[in-house]
Amino acid sequence: KKGARSPSPGVAGAASAMAAMFYDVRFRIDGALAASLLAIAFVLQGCGGPSAGAKPSPAHAAHGADTAAARHRHMLDAQPWAECAQGSRCRLLHAEARDLVHPTQAVVGHASVFAQYISDWEGKTPEEVQAKLDRNPTPVVIGPGGRPYAVDGHHGLCCLDLWASETNSSLKVALVVDVLCDKSDLTTNDFEKFLLAENFAYLLARPLASRLELPRPISLRDLPPRIHFSRHGADGLGDDLFRSLAAFVRFSPASPGFCHAHGRGTFCKRAYKKVCDEHGAGIPFVEFVWAYYLNDAFLDPSKWESRSNFDTFQLVVRTELLGITDLDRFDISWWHKAALLANPVCRGEAAQQYVPPKYFKWDALPGVVHSSDELLVGDPECQGVTSPKQCSVPSSFLARPTSWKRRRRQGRPGSARLWSKP
Repeated sequence: KKGARSPSPGVAGAASAMAAMFYDVRFRIDGALAASLLAIAFVLQGCGGPSAGAKPSPAHAAHGADTAAARHRHMLDAQPWAECAQGSRCRLLHAEARDLVHPTQAVVGHASVFAQYISDWEGKTPEEVQAKLDRNPTPVVIGPGGRPYAVDGHHGLCCLDLWASETNSSLKVALVVDVLCDKSDLTTNDFEKFLLAENFAYLLARPLASRLELPRPISLRDLPPRIHFSRHGADGLGDDLFRSLAAFVRFSPASPGFCHAHGRGTFCKRAYKKVCDEHGAGIPFVEFVWAYYLNDAFLDPSKWESRSNFDTFQLVVRTELLGITDLDRFDISWWHKAALLANPVCRGEAAQQYVPPKYFKWDALPGVVHSSDELLVGDPECQGVTSPKQCSVPSSFLARPTSWKRRRRQGRPGSARLWSKP
């Protein structure tokens, strides 16, 4: 009967077995009665759940998935996103968070993700990964439609998704997020202005056909809706190879004997220094400023003191680095070679005099080394970008530009950036 509750496959199977039993001559039951029981069994099987081997209906599958998610949320002490509010710290089941959290940038460095994954994530147990996530919450802002936007840690989120896909562990860990503020009442245009004013978004990207050209401005609407990453690269997030190079030049060259002999860290000859803002907080997208400069230097031989280095750098980028967005084809040795070639142009006069485009609100490259011979010590420990004050600004601020140097950030004590390596 339409709308009536269907009997379970077990009930239908039992009725069928009963009818067959009554057909057995050993019981000498009237044939008409046995035939009636068999007919009832056929009806029950037709009305019941799917027979053995059949696929469940979409409704049954969705219900099963919801039940599994709820069970795993309970096991991980996680909660639905709807229960998270401004100023709270929430645990979100990764299987749900990966389709929920929006990026605030259109690109990542795929090679940088692969390197971090191999170094810090591959082979880790769910318990080890969960401990990492618990120590380092991801800062998010609630945007239009009530969706969370990650304002830092995109490369780490890609590593997490890659690890989960490789280990089939998306239901075994919870992403920990700090909800900085709720801007769900803003329009998309005003929310974009807010993100840019707070340096919470990087809205530059390249067309697919021009991956070696300088990036161009895009809008918030151009961003992919989620952060998915597998061994074959990102689903939606583009690859910025110069962003990967900006990470590798920070850890190259590795000269432990030389550096330790001079009382410095392992990477005392690295290309640039990590910097915090005037309040000790981390500065989002610093690596993208350097990525822009490296891209500019790739196109301009006048920035190089050696034309031979420029030509070799161009050759390595075009033949060994461009288009490598698959973990199976990733060869870290070529990235170290490219970083060594780029080191002089990062420490040279061109970098010291470089003025980034106005988009970045910097009048010089952050952390630039002012002497090619300078030996660097270890990087400072910047606090996370987790200040609620960043959200207590009047609506009128959207109508006027905001200088980075005039903004005030205040890190939360004990908080650290998620996945501190670039």
